[in-house]
Amino acid sequence: MSDENRRTELEIKLMDQEKILDEIFCVIIEQWKSLDEISKK
Repeated sequence: MSDENRRTELEIKLMDQEKILDEIFCVIIEQWKSLDEISKK
């Protein structure tokens, strides 16, 4: 595998990981909001 191909593969993996982290973060925020609502009752 050439260096350019390797770099491209790594960039794609990094973008995928960033997307997954963003999705996880959104889930955590929603759960935090739910817990906050429950604790206010």
